[in-house]
Amino acid sequence: MRPAAAGNAATPPPALATLAGDANWYVRYGAAGNAATPPPALATLAGDADWRVRRAAAGNAATPPPALATLAGDANWRVRLQGE
Repeated sequence: MRPAAAGNAATPPPALATLAGDANWYVRYGAAGNAATPPPALATLAGDADWRVRRAAAGNAATPPPALATLAGDANWRVRLQGE
């Protein structure tokens, strides 16, 4: 249920901010790709340990520019490619 809520555009931003801190990478991945996730949460997700979460944040137009700049230099090529 949490992964579905994280990826749902109708989920309220405060709930998405909470889901962005979930222990499950797949839940964080959903929140990172959701345009309704608050920018501060996306900035945090841009530094996530899991490259798939960082890649989703890199592809989210709501991710703050400083976080996108960091992702552009990510060690994982998939993350860098997503941000182009």
